[in-house]
Amino acid sequence: MITILSAKKTTSPKNRYKITHDWMLGDSDGNTTSTQLINKHNPHLDRFLSCCNKLTKSLPGTWANILDTSTIEKCLDDDDFEFFGQFIDEFNSDDEDIQELYFEVITEQGHTFVSYQGFEVVYYDENGNKFNCKWTQNK
Repeated sequence: MITILSAKKTTSPKNRYKITHDWMLGDSDGNTTSTQLINKHNPHLDRFLSCCNKLTKSLPGTWANILDTSTIEKCLDDDDFEFFGQFIDEFNSDDEDIQELYFEVITEQGHTFVSYQGFEVVYYDENGNKFNCKWTQNK
């Protein structure tokens, strides 16, 4: 569930959530981000963020999850893995809401490791006001 916290006037896209994903590539100098603009009515957004959130929880005996298919499968239950798999395998969905959520999952690509560090959510209303948001896991 996304809770809107505060507003700031801006000229950014309207009626959209902006999701900023944080990644670690290789060593401590490898912090990087990627962003998405998602329609506020996208029915898959909460589940997508739930899966992303689960990837930030380190598996027992590790300090971070190396982002590969095997680790993702260990972090998610079977239903979530099937859902999230749409975003880590070759992308070919005809569902526009799924297409909107697709982002290039950063894989090792020559780095020692890649880990997913989390995300931040902001919302832009119909007037272009920017709202900080807090996402919480549904129970």
